[in-house]
Amino acid sequence: MIVLDFPGFGGSAKLPADALPNAAALADAVAGEMDQLGIGDFHVAGYSLGARVSLELATRGRIRSVVAIAPDGLGTPPERVYQATALMAGRAMATLLAPVATLVTASGAGGLDGRDPGRRREARGKARRGSPPGSPAAYRRPSGSAR
Repeated sequence: MIVLDFPGFGGSAKLPADALPNAAALADAVAGEMDQLGIGDFHVAGYSLGARVSLELATRGRIRSVVAIAPDGLGTPPERVYQATALMAGRAMATLLAPVATLVTASGAGGLDGRDPGRRREARGKARRGSPPGSPAAYRRPSGSAR
């Protein structure tokens, strides 16, 4: 495993003065380091800015696999517009879905009792005898049982 600091982070030298501080420039720096190490293709993983750079590296054909967790950029104007648009779209979808959210989460898959969507199953964690733990039957209330 090779762990690199981006230019300007940790003990790494800064980006050249003429380089824009963007994911492409950071990906160039990472690719350059890998070239110096004699590594042709490789796996990458990153979080936040590291994930963004990992995705940029993936577009270049040298990456075997990518794990990108919560990719984010450097806050350039186009990235800020994209982020604002994505947040507004997410809020609009949440507003549109709010009227049916209770119905959707009341399903068996949602883990709520379909007869009382606002209340978690009281039987959760109390498996019935003879049912394997974690099976749906372990959490079913016998028909006719009182609450």
